[in-house]
Amino acid sequence: MNNTLVIKIGTNVILGNGSQVNFSILKNIAAQICKLKEKGYKIILVSSGAVGASKELVQKSQEKHSISFLAAIGQTVLINHYQNIFKQKNQIIAQVLLTGDDFLNRQRYNFIYETLTELLKNNIIPIINENDVVTRDYWGFGENDFLAAITAININADKIIFLTNVDGIYDKNPKEKDAKLISNIKNVNEIDVAKTTSTFGKGGMASKVNAANLAANAGIEGFVINGLKEKNLEKLILDTSKIGTRIKASSKKLNQKRGWLFIGKLRPGKIFIDRGAGEAIKSGNSLLAIGVKEARGNFHNKDVVSVLDEKNNIIGYGTVNYDFEKLKKIKGMEKNEIKKHYEREIIHRDNLTILK
Repeated sequence: MNNTLVIKIGTNVILGNGSQVNFSILKNIAAQICKLKEKGYKIILVSSGAVGASKELVQKSQEKHSISFLAAIGQTVLINHYQNIFKQKNQIIAQVLLTGDDFLNRQRYNFIYETLTELLKNNIIPIINENDVVTRDYWGFGENDFLAAITAININADKIIFLTNVDGIYDKNPKEKDAKLISNIKNVNEIDVAKTTSTFGKGGMASKVNAANLAANAGIEGFVINGLKEKNLEKLILDTSKIGTRIKASSKKLNQKRGWLFIGKLRPGKIFIDRGAGEAIKSGNSLLAIGVKEARGNFHNKDVVSVLDEKNNIIGYGTVNYDFEKLKKIKGMEKNEIKKHYEREIIHRDNLTILK
């Protein structure tokens, strides 16, 4: 989808580094988004801040409330603020609450794509947040940073932009005097990001780097910029100013099916293969039982699993044709040994996505 941007707004940007929603900052960001839309860009907003926004209604007390409790209250507060701000710009918005399971299920993955596409075609801005009410593990989908990355992959966005309360990604904690801004990143494995979390949100810079890397491996260019600075978003997109940190896309764009296979890395299922099998699937062949060394994760037939080589590196993802228990019985066997069990290959080549 041409000119599609996924913009992730962090909690500390929404709160302006304070304790309640900062209307001045939100209005500024909304104005920039509307200007981008006037220039022909399609915008999807992924917004944190529901838990932080709940503080407007929930007073401090000795009772410790759950994340889901605060999110349920704060989500209405937050979306009402967005509604009022964008209404002043004559811009319609839509609320979309999602979880990781929604993307891992193929049918729901397609439904998300269809709904977002229809909203964008009708000049509506989808505002997405993780549905903390039904996400009971409290770290959920990997925070809204990863939700933004998976949304970008789903909709085949051109860019993903993380608005934070710092100028970009630094070589060390930006609070240190000698910390230096990293302008361009080609390989995130070459940098060491301080794993600090934000004051009110669940993520930190490490979360944003990992999410941007996920999108980059799906062919989507990423940026981390300061969302508190006026017109930074406009400068980045319209003026092509070199601000913040750019994470270079490391592969070609994935089609809808391969995009869904790619996010299979979020599933626990893993298949470990030998060198010969690795070379075979990289050459475009299906994965056969003889090349499977081990299976982990208690997956089911037709689940998406990760495929790992002898060095435990993930080399691809695919839809498996056997459940965990059955695969354990036939792994390593040659085809003529398992005629009674061997109905199909372990993963068909059409259902494999190989990482470059």
